[in-house]
Amino acid sequence: MRNIYELLQIDKIRANARFEISILLRGWFFRIFAGLVIIIFITLNIIFFTNLTVIPRPRVIFGLAASSPYSNMLLLNLTQTAVLIFLASDLFNRYKKFNTMEVVNIRSMSNASLLSGRAFGIIMLFLSLNIVVLIISGVTHLVFGNTNFSIMPYLLYFVLIIVPSTTYIIGLTFLLIRIIKNQAIVILSLLGYIAILMFYLRDKTYFLYDFLAMYLPLMYSDFTGVAHPDLILLQRGLYFFLGLIFILITILFFPRLPQSSLIKKVLSFLTIILTLAALSFGYHHLSYFSHGREIRQQMIYLNKQ
Repeated sequence: MRNIYELLQIDKIRANARFEISILLRGWFFRIFAGLVIIIFITLNIIFFTNLTVIPRPRVIFGLAASSPYSNMLLLNLTQTAVLIFLASDLFNRYKKFNTMEVVNIRSMSNASLLSGRAFGIIMLFLSLNIVVLIISGVTHLVFGNTNFSIMPYLLYFVLIIVPSTTYIIGLTFLLIRIIKNQAIVILSLLGYIAILMFYLRDKTYFLYDFLAMYLPLMYSDFTGVAHPDLILLQRGLYFFLGLIFILITILFFPRLPQSSLIKKVLSFLTIILTLAALSFGYHHLSYFSHGREIRQQMIYLNKQ
Protein backbone atom coordinates (compact mmCIF):
# COMPACT_ATOMS: atom_id res chain seq x y z
CA MET A 1 0.00 0.00 0.00
CA ARG A 2 2.87 2.32 0.82
CA ASN A 3 4.45 1.71 -2.60
CA ILE A 4 1.17 2.42 -4.37
CA TYR A 5 0.76 5.66 -2.40
CA GLU A 6 4.29 6.76 -3.30
CA LEU A 7 3.76 5.80 -6.93
CA LEU A 8 0.58 7.89 -7.19
CA GLN A 9 2.28 10.79 -5.33
CA ILE A 10 -0.96 11.86 -3.67
CA ASP A 11 0.76 14.46 -1.50
CA LYS A 12 2.34 16.13 -4.53
CA ILE A 13 -0.97 16.09 -6.42
CA ARG A 14 -2.61 17.83 -3.46
CA ALA A 15 0.22 20.34 -3.24
CA ASN A 16 -0.07 21.17 -6.94
CA ALA A 17 -3.86 21.47 -6.64
CA ARG A 18 -3.57 23.84 -3.66
CA PHE A 19 -0.93 25.87 -5.47
CA GLU A 20 -3.11 26.21 -8.58
CA ILE A 21 -6.14 27.20 -6.50
CA SER A 22 -4.13 29.84 -4.63
CA ILE A 23 -2.74 31.25 -7.89
CA LEU A 24 -6.21 31.54 -9.42
CA LEU A 25 -7.68 33.08 -6.27
CA ARG A 26 -4.97 35.72 -6.23
CA GLY A 27 -5.70 36.72 -9.82
CA TRP A 28 -8.32 39.37 -10.50
CA PHE A 29 -9.72 37.48 -13.47
CA PHE A 30 -11.29 34.72 -11.39
CA ARG A 31 -12.24 37.11 -8.59
CA ILE A 32 -14.16 39.36 -10.96
CA PHE A 33 -15.79 36.38 -12.66
CA ALA A 34 -16.84 34.78 -9.36
CA GLY A 35 -18.18 38.08 -8.01
CA LEU A 36 -20.20 38.73 -11.15
CA VAL A 37 -21.54 35.18 -11.13
CA ILE A 38 -22.78 35.48 -7.54
CA ILE A 39 -24.38 38.90 -8.11
CA ILE A 40 -25.98 37.96 -11.44
CA PHE A 41 -27.37 34.64 -10.24
CA ILE A 42 -28.80 36.14 -7.06
CA THR A 43 -30.56 38.73 -9.23
CA LEU A 44 -31.81 36.18 -11.76
CA ASN A 45 -33.13 33.86 -9.06
CA ILE A 46 -35.02 36.71 -7.42
CA ILE A 47 -36.50 37.86 -10.73
CA PHE A 48 -37.52 34.50 -12.18
CA PHE A 49 -38.06 32.19 -9.22
CA THR A 50 -39.73 34.38 -6.60
CA ASN A 51 -42.94 36.41 -6.32
CA LEU A 52 -41.04 39.57 -5.44
CA THR A 53 -41.28 40.85 -9.02
CA VAL A 54 -44.21 41.42 -11.35
CA ILE A 55 -42.43 40.27 -14.49
CA PRO A 56 -44.62 37.74 -16.37
CA ARG A 57 -42.99 34.31 -16.51
CA PRO A 58 -44.01 31.04 -18.17
CA ARG A 59 -45.47 28.47 -15.86
CA VAL A 60 -42.60 26.08 -16.62
CA ILE A 61 -40.16 28.56 -15.05
CA PHE A 62 -41.61 28.65 -11.55
CA GLY A 63 -44.04 25.74 -11.65
CA LEU A 64 -41.47 22.92 -11.65
CA ALA A 65 -39.21 22.13 -8.70
CA ALA A 66 -36.28 21.31 -11.00
CA SER A 67 -36.47 24.43 -13.18
CA SER A 68 -34.39 26.58 -10.82
CA PRO A 69 -31.28 24.32 -10.51
CA TYR A 70 -31.61 23.28 -14.15
CA SER A 71 -31.62 26.86 -15.45
CA ASN A 72 -28.83 27.92 -13.11
CA MET A 73 -26.55 25.03 -14.04
CA LEU A 74 -27.11 25.39 -17.78
CA LEU A 75 -26.37 29.11 -17.79
CA LEU A 76 -23.37 28.82 -15.48
CA ASN A 77 -22.00 25.84 -17.41
CA LEU A 78 -21.99 27.86 -20.63
CA THR A 79 -20.36 30.94 -19.14
CA GLN A 80 -17.73 29.13 -17.09
CA THR A 81 -16.72 26.97 -20.05
CA ALA A 82 -15.49 30.07 -21.86
CA VAL A 83 -13.60 31.19 -18.75
CA LEU A 84 -12.10 27.72 -18.29
CA ILE A 85 -10.67 27.88 -21.80
CA PHE A 86 -8.74 31.04 -20.92
CA LEU A 87 -7.51 29.79 -17.54
CA ALA A 88 -6.59 26.26 -18.63
CA SER A 89 -4.72 27.50 -21.71
CA ASP A 90 -2.84 30.05 -19.59
CA LEU A 91 -1.41 27.33 -17.34
CA PHE A 92 1.55 26.53 -19.60
CA ASN A 93 2.17 30.13 -20.65
CA ARG A 94 2.42 31.10 -17.00
CA TYR A 95 5.66 29.12 -16.66
CA LYS A 96 7.19 30.94 -19.61
CA LYS A 97 5.93 34.33 -18.50
CA PHE A 98 7.47 34.14 -15.03
CA ASN A 99 10.49 32.03 -16.09
CA THR A 100 9.62 29.27 -13.62
CA MET A 101 9.89 26.27 -15.95
CA GLU A 102 13.40 25.45 -14.71
CA VAL A 103 12.14 25.40 -11.13
CA VAL A 104 9.33 23.02 -12.10
CA ASN A 105 11.70 20.75 -14.01
CA ILE A 106 14.06 20.16 -11.11
CA ARG A 107 11.30 19.25 -8.66
CA SER A 108 11.09 15.61 -7.68
CA MET A 109 7.63 14.98 -9.05
CA SER A 110 6.21 13.17 -12.04
CA ASN A 111 4.39 14.78 -14.92
CA ALA A 112 1.28 12.98 -13.71
CA SER A 113 1.38 14.62 -10.26
CA LEU A 114 2.17 18.02 -11.78
CA LEU A 115 -0.52 18.20 -14.47
CA SER A 116 -3.19 16.14 -12.72
CA GLY A 117 -2.75 18.29 -9.61
CA ARG A 118 -3.09 21.51 -11.59
CA ALA A 119 -6.12 20.19 -13.49
CA PHE A 120 -7.68 18.95 -10.25
CA GLY A 121 -7.15 22.36 -8.68
CA ILE A 122 -8.93 24.16 -11.52
CA ILE A 123 -11.78 21.65 -11.48
CA MET A 124 -12.26 21.87 -7.71
CA LEU A 125 -12.24 25.67 -7.73
CA PHE A 126 -14.95 25.91 -10.38
CA LEU A 127 -16.97 23.09 -8.84
CA SER A 128 -16.94 25.07 -5.59
CA LEU A 129 -18.32 28.08 -7.44
CA ASN A 130 -21.07 25.90 -8.87
CA ILE A 131 -21.94 24.67 -5.38
CA VAL A 132 -22.26 28.29 -4.24
CA VAL A 133 -24.69 28.98 -7.09
CA LEU A 134 -26.67 25.84 -6.21
CA ILE A 135 -26.88 27.02 -2.59
CA ILE A 136 -28.20 30.39 -3.80
CA SER A 137 -30.77 28.60 -5.94
CA GLY A 138 -31.75 26.26 -3.09
CA VAL A 139 -32.15 29.05 -0.52
CA THR A 140 -34.27 31.07 -2.96
CA HIS A 141 -36.40 28.01 -3.63
CA LEU A 142 -36.87 27.21 0.07
CA VAL A 143 -37.78 30.77 1.07
CA PHE A 144 -39.77 32.00 -1.92
CA GLY A 145 -40.56 28.91 -4.02
CA ASN A 146 -44.10 27.84 -4.88
CA THR A 147 -43.18 24.17 -5.33
CA ASN A 148 -41.93 21.44 -3.03
CA PHE A 149 -38.18 21.44 -2.52
CA SER A 150 -36.26 18.33 -3.62
CA ILE A 151 -32.52 17.85 -3.24
CA MET A 152 -32.31 15.28 -6.04
CA PRO A 153 -32.33 17.69 -9.05
CA TYR A 154 -29.60 19.79 -7.41
CA LEU A 155 -27.33 16.78 -7.06
CA LEU A 156 -28.34 15.40 -10.44
CA TYR A 157 -27.59 18.51 -12.47
CA PHE A 158 -24.31 19.10 -10.67
CA VAL A 159 -23.13 15.59 -11.56
CA LEU A 160 -24.61 15.29 -15.05
CA ILE A 161 -24.06 18.82 -16.39
CA ILE A 162 -21.14 20.42 -14.59
CA VAL A 163 -18.67 17.61 -13.83
CA PRO A 164 -18.44 16.08 -17.36
CA SER A 165 -18.36 19.45 -19.15
CA THR A 166 -15.69 20.88 -16.84
CA THR A 167 -13.46 17.81 -17.11
CA TYR A 168 -13.87 17.62 -20.88
CA ILE A 169 -13.09 21.27 -21.66
CA ILE A 170 -10.04 21.32 -19.38
CA GLY A 171 -8.67 18.12 -20.91
CA LEU A 172 -9.34 19.33 -24.45
CA THR A 173 -7.67 22.69 -23.74
CA PHE A 174 -4.61 20.99 -22.23
CA LEU A 175 -4.24 18.73 -25.24
CA LEU A 176 -4.69 21.47 -27.84
CA ILE A 177 -2.28 23.84 -26.12
CA ARG A 178 0.38 21.13 -26.24
CA ILE A 179 -0.30 20.33 -29.90
CA ILE A 180 -0.80 23.84 -31.31
CA LYS A 181 1.39 25.67 -28.75
CA ASN A 182 -0.36 28.97 -29.39
CA GLN A 183 -2.81 30.22 -26.78
CA ALA A 184 -4.63 32.65 -29.06
CA ILE A 185 -5.30 30.03 -31.73
CA VAL A 186 -6.45 27.49 -29.12
CA ILE A 187 -8.86 29.98 -27.52
CA LEU A 188 -10.34 31.04 -30.86
CA SER A 189 -10.64 27.42 -32.00
CA LEU A 190 -12.46 26.32 -28.84
CA LEU A 191 -14.77 29.34 -28.82
CA GLY A 192 -15.59 28.60 -32.47
CA TYR A 193 -16.20 24.97 -31.53
CA ILE A 194 -18.70 26.05 -28.87
CA ALA A 195 -20.41 28.42 -31.31
CA ILE A 196 -20.74 25.66 -33.93
CA LEU A 197 -22.14 23.35 -31.27
CA MET A 198 -24.76 25.85 -30.13
CA PHE A 199 -25.92 27.12 -33.52
CA TYR A 200 -25.40 24.17 -35.88
CA LEU A 201 -24.67 20.79 -34.30
CA ARG A 202 -27.20 21.26 -31.47
CA ASP A 203 -29.16 17.98 -31.27
CA LYS A 204 -27.71 16.38 -34.42
CA THR A 205 -26.63 12.73 -34.34
CA TYR A 206 -28.83 12.07 -31.31
CA PHE A 207 -27.20 14.73 -29.05
CA LEU A 208 -23.79 13.12 -29.47
CA TYR A 209 -21.92 16.46 -29.85
CA ASP A 210 -23.69 18.23 -27.00
CA PHE A 211 -20.93 18.24 -24.39
CA LEU A 212 -22.55 21.24 -22.66
CA ALA A 213 -25.83 19.30 -22.16
CA MET A 214 -27.72 22.28 -23.57
CA TYR A 215 -30.15 20.17 -25.60
CA LEU A 216 -30.30 16.91 -23.67
CA PRO A 217 -33.74 16.12 -22.16
CA LEU A 218 -32.66 16.58 -18.55
CA MET A 219 -35.76 18.10 -16.94
CA TYR A 220 -36.37 16.24 -13.68
CA SER A 221 -39.85 15.09 -12.69
CA ASP A 222 -40.90 14.27 -9.11
CA PHE A 223 -42.87 11.32 -10.50
CA THR A 224 -40.65 9.82 -13.19
CA GLY A 225 -37.23 11.38 -12.64
CA VAL A 226 -35.16 11.97 -15.79
CA ALA A 227 -36.27 10.39 -19.05
CA HIS A 228 -33.95 7.58 -20.20
CA PRO A 229 -31.34 7.95 -17.41
CA ASP A 230 -29.21 5.16 -18.90
CA LEU A 231 -28.80 7.06 -22.18
CA ILE A 232 -28.06 10.31 -20.34
CA LEU A 233 -25.36 8.54 -18.34
CA LEU A 234 -23.84 7.13 -21.53
CA GLN A 235 -23.62 10.55 -23.17
CA ARG A 236 -22.29 12.34 -20.09
CA GLY A 237 -19.93 9.49 -19.24
CA LEU A 238 -18.52 9.72 -22.76
CA TYR A 239 -17.39 13.33 -22.26
CA PHE A 240 -16.16 12.72 -18.72
CA PHE A 241 -13.92 9.90 -19.97
CA LEU A 242 -12.79 11.97 -22.97
CA GLY A 243 -11.67 14.73 -20.61
CA LEU A 244 -9.65 12.25 -18.56
CA ILE A 245 -8.16 10.75 -21.74
CA PHE A 246 -7.03 14.17 -22.99
CA ILE A 247 -5.40 14.93 -19.63
CA LEU A 248 -3.57 11.58 -19.64
CA ILE A 249 -2.34 12.09 -23.21
CA THR A 250 -1.07 15.55 -22.27
CA ILE A 251 0.79 14.03 -19.31
CA LEU A 252 2.39 11.34 -21.48
CA PHE A 253 3.69 13.86 -24.03
CA PHE A 254 4.54 16.70 -21.67
CA PRO A 255 8.05 18.01 -22.55
CA ARG A 256 9.75 17.53 -19.20
CA LEU A 257 12.25 15.23 -17.49
CA PRO A 258 11.77 11.53 -18.34
CA GLN A 259 9.54 9.58 -15.99
CA SER A 260 9.88 6.03 -14.75
CA SER A 261 8.80 3.31 -17.12
CA LEU A 262 6.27 2.04 -14.54
CA ILE A 263 4.42 5.37 -14.44
CA LYS A 264 4.35 5.51 -18.24
CA LYS A 265 2.98 1.98 -18.42
CA VAL A 266 0.29 2.72 -15.85
CA LEU A 267 -0.76 5.93 -17.63
CA SER A 268 -0.76 4.20 -21.02
CA PHE A 269 -2.88 1.36 -19.60
CA LEU A 270 -5.36 3.82 -18.08
CA THR A 271 -5.55 5.72 -21.38
CA ILE A 272 -6.35 2.54 -23.29
CA ILE A 273 -8.98 1.44 -20.76
CA LEU A 274 -10.69 4.86 -20.73
CA THR A 275 -10.57 5.05 -24.53
CA LEU A 276 -12.29 1.66 -24.82
CA ALA A 277 -14.88 2.76 -22.24
CA ALA A 278 -15.54 6.03 -24.12
CA LEU A 279 -15.90 4.19 -27.45
CA SER A 280 -18.26 1.72 -25.81
CA PHE A 281 -20.39 4.51 -24.36
CA GLY A 282 -20.56 6.31 -27.69
CA TYR A 283 -21.40 3.11 -29.57
CA HIS A 284 -24.21 2.10 -27.22
CA HIS A 285 -25.60 5.63 -27.27
CA LEU A 286 -25.79 5.70 -31.05
CA SER A 287 -26.92 2.09 -31.42
CA TYR A 288 -29.92 2.67 -29.14
CA PHE A 289 -31.25 5.54 -31.25
CA SER A 290 -30.38 3.77 -34.50
CA HIS A 291 -32.24 0.66 -33.35
CA GLY A 292 -35.27 2.76 -32.41
CA ARG A 293 -35.21 4.45 -35.82
CA GLU A 294 -35.11 1.09 -37.57
CA ILE A 295 -38.09 -0.13 -35.56
CA ARG A 296 -40.10 2.97 -36.48
CA GLN A 297 -39.26 2.53 -40.15
CA GLN A 298 -40.35 -1.11 -39.99
CA MET A 299 -43.62 -0.11 -38.36
CA ILE A 300 -44.25 2.51 -41.04
CA TYR A 301 -43.50 -0.03 -43.77
CA LEU A 302 -45.76 -2.61 -42.14
CA ASN A 303 -48.56 -0.06 -41.79
CA LYS A 304 -48.30 0.85 -45.48
CA GLN A 305 -48.56 -2.82 -46.44
